[in-house]
Amino acid sequence: MLKGEKVILRAVEKDDLKRLWELEQNVDLLEWSQPDWMPKSLAAREKEYEKQIEERHAERIDFVIEADGKVIGRIGIVHQNRMAHNAIFGMGIFDREYLGRGYGRDAVRVFIDWAFRILNFRRLSLDVLAPNERAIEAYQACGFREEARLRQHSVFRGQPVDLIYMGLLRSEWQHVRAARP
Repeated sequence: MLKGEKVILRAVEKDDLKRLWELEQNVDLLEWSQPDWMPKSLAAREKEYEKQIEERHAERIDFVIEADGKVIGRIGIVHQNRMAHNAIFGMGIFDREYLGRGYGRDAVRVFIDWAFRILNFRRLSLDVLAPNERAIEAYQACGFREEARLRQHSVFRGQPVDLIYMGLLRSEWQHVRAARP
């Protein structure tokens, strides 16, 4: 369990599955991070989640983001290159009550600090849709930089949009962390 100023990050448990499915019903929020999302029944999602829980291994690390005693989102990484200590990062706050109030930024800071200091990653990368300015701003505040832009790579609300690749090196995070009051 990892604790931030506003959030707790912890392993996904079976008891979280219904809440995660409920959060997935916020299609207008989920489309920002998963534009190809398709609705599934609770039973189908439970099977997928249970498989992820059973197959926990070092290649994939998933946490729920919890605030005020309830699950509000997910955060995690997938190893991209174990030898080079690189991973792909992803997160989402899917409870409207917690959007735009610093919960996502707190979760990102806590998680990437742990990934660099404890797991010894050298680099984290992510992709984000260009219209998702709130997420881009939060990632930049944590030190992520735009590294590439794939023009009209994705579709968002029926329109072609750019997909932005961002990255953060451990050395850059150390500077961001040291500058925090």
